[in-house]
Amino acid sequence: SRCPCVAPGCAPACVARGVLSSTAVRFDYARPGTGGAAPRRVEPWYLTAWHGRWYLVGHDLDREAARVFRLSRITSTVTVTRESITVAPPDDVDPVRMIAAVDGREPQPLPAVLRVRVGAGHGLRRRAARVEHAEPQWDRLRLEHGDLRWLADEIASHGADVVVEEPTELREAVVSRLRAVATQHEGSPR
Repeated sequence: SRCPCVAPGCAPACVARGVLSSTAVRFDYARPGTGGAAPRRVEPWYLTAWHGRWYLVGHDLDREAARVFRLSRITSTVTVTRESITVAPPDDVDPVRMIAAVDGREPQPLPAVLRVRVGAGHGLRRRAARVEHAEPQWDRLRLEHGDLRWLADEIASHGADVVVEEPTELREAVVSRLRAVATQHEGSPR
């Protein structure tokens, strides 16, 4: 279905619909230096803002590979198809690193220390530089990340199974996300 927002700046909202519904999107995309736009069919994985620009990270169906698309280079209306994604994002995919590789600015790795409930947080565990047993039901993970917002989103998705020990800015970002979810669902039937 065509996204109802057709103004040039609406691409983030339309792409977000594809990401949230796990369905492919179609659009015309102008690569720099090519002098024109070409149609693209993409299975969207992540929509990320980085250095003031929106990016889509996903599986390009025509090129059969993971790709990064800067949304300001989309020249057409974004169409959200009814086709479910067939290629899930790999567990080790780091959208910020992928964006940095095409943008030319490498993110500075920042340390984080997390407490993760035993049996949970497998994606975080795979990226951890060190995992140590902390308490009977908890492990302590030490890892580096390139984007606080992206990591905060991932941690918040684990709910009570992951607790940020440091840095304070990351803990506050996760708490903010969890509070927003709780506020949104106040009064909802369980």
